[in-house]
Amino acid sequence: MQRRSSHLHAPMLAVALAACGDTDETQVGAIEPPGVAGAGSEDPQVAPADELSPAVLVMSRVCTPEGCNHYMYALPELPADGELDRSQGIELGDTQAAVYGGQPYVFDRFNLSITRWSVDAALAARPEQTISFQNTGVTQLDAIGNVFVSPTRAFLLDSAAGVLVTWNPSSMEVVAVTDVPSDIFNRAGASLYGLWPIAAGGRVYFAASWYDYEARRGYEKAALLSFSSADDRPDLEVIEDDRCGITSSIAPFAGEAGEVYFAGDWYIGLNQIGINTGRATKPACLLRLDASSGSVDTDYYVDLLQAADARAVTAAFYLGSGRWLMNVWPNSAPALTEAEIAADPEAYLAASSFEYVVIADLIAGTRIPVVGLQRGAYGGLTPMYMDGVPFIQTFGGGDPQGAALYEVKPSGEARRVLVAGPNGDFEFIGRLR
Repeated sequence: MQRRSSHLHAPMLAVALAACGDTDETQVGAIEPPGVAGAGSEDPQVAPADELSPAVLVMSRVCTPEGCNHYMYALPELPADGELDRSQGIELGDTQAAVYGGQPYVFDRFNLSITRWSVDAALAARPEQTISFQNTGVTQLDAIGNVFVSPTRAFLLDSAAGVLVTWNPSSMEVVAVTDVPSDIFNRAGASLYGLWPIAAGGRVYFAASWYDYEARRGYEKAALLSFSSADDRPDLEVIEDDRCGITSSIAPFAGEAGEVYFAGDWYIGLNQIGINTGRATKPACLLRLDASSGSVDTDYYVDLLQAADARAVTAAFYLGSGRWLMNVWPNSAPALTEAEIAADPEAYLAASSFEYVVIADLIAGTRIPVVGLQRGAYGGLTPMYMDGVPFIQTFGGGDPQGAALYEVKPSGEARRVLVAGPNGDFEFIGRLR
């Protein structure tokens, strides 16, 4: 989830990500380990191409008052100076990207199509085949609404249109179209918003929310939209829990034993502390589905505010081995006053009070500060992973170098690896091979 207003139904903001101070670990109490994640920018079940040198795919975005263009780069490695030469990128309009089976898939949001590309040994990228979704009812096509299940099956959800499309990434053909049932499409006076899908244990799981941004109200339960990954026209169901609410910005993830975890973040934490009336009455929390039954485990609950020593949680990226990289409004940062919120309803989103902390929710239950980032505004919510490591971006508020992309290790060390250049930010990074 980048800065586009359509992703959070919120105004476009200049955003920056944040850091913690020192490197000391802080005891927060033992939390049961979630296991190893099964989701990210790359599908972990698909092996990289053999007999070829390593390669990385990067997509960046450059915006001007006239509009935005995206640039795709196939690189042997990330440049040592962290700078991308735009003249070497492939200009692709308003697009997003994903990698599956070692091949790039470019999602054209304007033309409602997906193009599979090939990248040869010399890293020359060429479009191979295009599939159009224009006759399926799709009105908005995003990579963050798509999940690859196998070389012959993928699912694309258009929440705005209430349409789920089953398609074949090999033949590049539409297989089936399923309408989202009306009782799922509309809840609490708002329409469904599903994103960050993962495939695990023979099922697909989308983070699901129903939120009216203007009214600052939503369906106050943590929820997943789920269905069988084996069916062309699957039966859709909602899995929900009222121990926390409004699953909006945190992607579900799969544990090593087949369990699935999901969170209620109260709409990037806005309803936790960023409004004066109708605030959440419960803290953001982490829940899970039992691996054998697929139902919510009523014995599992993690209070994320207590775990992170935070007032609110805006995003979280799973690192494996029970560790979570979390973007939070910490308790050490002053809370907004009612007067500040009344004077500016966007005060929460504009505040430079957010920071990253790694929660090691294993046996010791330690809290590990991130080193190498500064406290700043919220943003960069799209999960971007390469080689199992998360990459997050910061927005410098007029920095001539544009957004910066950081690699964050489970140890809490953050290292800047790329800058996007003037008016630029990042859409995707992933391993081709």
